[in-house]
Amino acid sequence: MGHQITFHALPDDAEQFFRSLSAKHHVFGTPWTSDNGAVVRSERPALERCSLALWEERLGGKKERKLIKRDDGLIVYEFDRENSVLEYRSSLLTVHGTLPALLQGRLYSFTNEMRPETSGIFQTARQWIRRNFERCPLKLLGGYIGPTAMNWYRDGGILLPMFNPPATAAWEEFIDSQHGPQTVSS
Repeated sequence: MGHQITFHALPDDAEQFFRSLSAKHHVFGTPWTSDNGAVVRSERPALERCSLALWEERLGGKKERKLIKRDDGLIVYEFDRENSVLEYRSSLLTVHGTLPALLQGRLYSFTNEMRPETSGIFQTARQWIRRNFERCPLKLLGGYIGPTAMNWYRDGGILLPMFNPPATAAWEEFIDSQHGPQTVSS
């Protein structure tokens, strides 16, 4: 098990997060998965709606994706989880039933012992999130929530885990508890 920090963040929150990281580190961010092996820097990582691989460019050397042949026959290129890269999974807006919802994001290291090209970024990110985001008000989810996402939540948005849960009684009870009973149509 590696190191992780979870959060709910809307694009404004993510922009501030990446601006802060870039002020202290030469962060290289690129989509985690691609249909080709080329590793190209994302110019606006906060706007990416996919998982990103992050590392300190001047310390990390050349990183490569490896070819993956999936069970369904699809061929993709992904970063090896044993590589010294962090996974940044952005929060995503979605709909649960008919309700606007926000999936939880995370910053994750797959390795227990981080190398210099990721440890500095992770430490800076964790400290920044703890100082600038609030603790998530929902104990089941944990983590943190950015200021824009918190305002969105207070205006009636629904916070979800990293997946859109099935419409089971337990999950619907959790969702109803956020703002009181809602009308959810299938």
